[in-house]
Amino acid sequence: MARFQKIADKYILALSEAEFAKLQLSLAREYDFVNAGKGSYIMNEKQIQEYAPAELRVIEMLKYKPLAQRVEGKFEEMLRADEMNALQALLKKGIAEKYKLSDKYKYAIYRLAEKQAENRRDAPAEIAQAKQPATQAGQQERAVDSYTFKKDGFMVVKNENLARELSDQYYDLIKAGKMQGTRGFDGLFYIVYSDLYNKHSGKILSTLKSAACNTDELAEKLKIDKNLAKAVCELLREKGDLMEKRKNVYCIVE
Repeated sequence: MARFQKIADKYILALSEAEFAKLQLSLAREYDFVNAGKGSYIMNEKQIQEYAPAELRVIEMLKYKPLAQRVEGKFEEMLRADEMNALQALLKKGIAEKYKLSDKYKYAIYRLAEKQAENRRDAPAEIAQAKQPATQAGQQERAVDSYTFKKDGFMVVKNENLARELSDQYYDLIKAGKMQGTRGFDGLFYIVYSDLYNKHSGKILSTLKSAACNTDELAEKLKIDKNLAKAVCELLREKGDLMEKRKNVYCIVE
């Protein structure tokens, strides 16, 4: 008998080894479930997407070429004739897409359409210093990827491709020292406006002079968002001013 089990935030369909073998299922395949009504369900094996060699080359370019090289008009200059046809085919299939970070940009950027849902962020192209302070620790806890430069003055990015795109987008600010970022031991990317970093870095160093402290405690003491506290601590760690004794616990480097 098949039975669903809840593990963390996912529901897993559990089958006995005999049932799995009898149904001729495979761990290497993916399956869709369809409600057929009246307590009946249909399980369909997903079809594996196959790509032509030229399409695979274009997909690799869209994955790894920096944003500046994927600008509409410039990206096409790198493609051979068969790759141009492949790009059009990928656009038609919905595998690739053209998008603009904002209406102020004249040309679109090519990217893989799968990234749209995964990387959807409010990453404003119009540069402005954060006009509002970060959410205080007393308010409802926010998702780590819900922060925006425009509202909060910093971002926490899970996806390396998005971090690379933001680095390209804000290159001039980073080069001018108006924005800085680092990758934490937790694998997340922390990107902060320098004005916001300068506002809180000294306070954090002063607080940590007496004893090591975790980021939740720092946020509570300084009345700032805990992820902002984490971001500033990570930048201080990268500069050699702090060390992370254990997860989210920082101390002064003597």
